[in-house]
Amino acid sequence: MDMGKLLSYQPNRGIKHPQDGEEEEQKMHQKQTGTQERGYYQQKEMMVVEEAEDDKKWLLQIIDRKDNPQKFMKSQLDLHDIIQKTHVVATMPDLYHLLLELNAVQSLLGLLGHDNRDVSIAGVDLNQELTDIDIFYESEEGTEVLINALVEEQVIALLARNVERLDESVKEAANGVYNTLVIVETMAEF
Repeated sequence: MDMGKLLSYQPNRGIKHPQDGEEEEQKMHQKQTGTQERGYYQQKEMMVVEEAEDDKKWLLQIIDRKDNPQKFMKSQLDLHDIIQKTHVVATMPDLYHLLLELNAVQSLLGLLGHDNRDVSIAGVDLNQELTDIDIFYESEEGTEVLINALVEEQVIALLARNVERLDESVKEAANGVYNTLVIVETMAEF
């Protein structure tokens, strides 16, 4: 998924209310640009979907590389980079519906059970950002859709299994446990 495209996405914020005499001019302008604007955002969304599909194919290739240690190590580093780039999506709750359309929720939850504990901790961090309580206030609809999908996929059970294997004496693992508890708390408040 190209993070640059995600970062450049701007949802339609609506049009400011016109002042005296500007209303008809604005209506005419809306008719002319409305179709162009809708097409622009549909094109942006399609580009994001295509990029995400490419990343999904790439992630499936990582699984096939376990038998070749050099390729596997490179793929693990690439996976970590993709996780870090995906944190950007957490700042755009209006795009959460794309996570569902692309079946990315299963991939996000798959990170929690990853053999590499660093990757699973990064997955917890990402899930925590996606479900952050402050995001609720930005887009209740987008967040609600994501939370419901996580609940359907048994996120709490996956988080509990992941916590069992983390060593809290290691700082990163302790942060993973903390973020797990934050996710559970957020979901309980929801």
